[in-house]
Amino acid sequence: MEKARRFIKGLKVNESNNCVVCIIEEFSEELENSLRECLVRICHGKSRAEDEAEFYTYKRTLGEFLSRLSNKEEDMKVGMIGELLIHLVLPMTCQRMDSVGIYFNLEEANIKKGFDGTYKRDGEIWLLESKSGSWNKGDITVMTTSHLHAAKRDIAGKLKSKRTTLWQNALNGFSIANKPSDEKRALEAILKGGYMKAEASGGDAKEHNVILAAPIFGGIPPAVISESIVALHATILKANIFKNLVVLAIQKTTVEKVIKFLQTEAS
Repeated sequence: MEKARRFIKGLKVNESNNCVVCIIEEFSEELENSLRECLVRICHGKSRAEDEAEFYTYKRTLGEFLSRLSNKEEDMKVGMIGELLIHLVLPMTCQRMDSVGIYFNLEEANIKKGFDGTYKRDGEIWLLESKSGSWNKGDITVMTTSHLHAAKRDIAGKLKSKRTTLWQNALNGFSIANKPSDEKRALEAILKGGYMKAEASGGDAKEHNVILAAPIFGGIPPAVISESIVALHATILKANIFKNLVVLAIQKTTVEKVIKFLQTEAS
């Protein structure tokens, strides 16, 4: 794996061949500024962030995020903050990867249903599945790979199923997040193709590009062993489950520091 790089202060990254390990050493001022810049786009989509900025403001989005986070069980909070960090660091660390979906669930103020994210790269759609967790003891690398395997199983099952609602939710978010263009029509056709295949007979995971992500929080454990994540990536590729694959592991000390930052910003 390539030598670790620091994209911005507080973020240490190992990256090689669609396999990314991010260690958030501190939630630095630079990371805070990045989240300030990206939050509205992450939650509401690029089109609303750019064209309806007077309504979809940073403060209003903060309030909505914290409202959705409140009264959630701890594991759900971990999952929500984990997904937020994925949407923050993935475009920074994975070349040409850009979100074409929205973080917020449209139907209700709850966790997102269906795919955890929709991305584009090189004219193709990439679908995200995330499994977050809290570490307190044991081998954090084993825990991370276990969560990545769980993400693999879940999205493979989704892509093979006849659940058209998965694709409809992705299409709804995609339609909101993107302005009319030839690229939008081409990418939308890919999502509609997934819908129709699921509707007819169930989908085929081999036809889809997938991002597997595992944000792990807790303590200050030894760093995730990057070589183990690379090996897992190679094993899944060899199994020929998906068309193409990106694997992202994120390690951070606590969820509370991110929540505290959001609360302070909203006050």
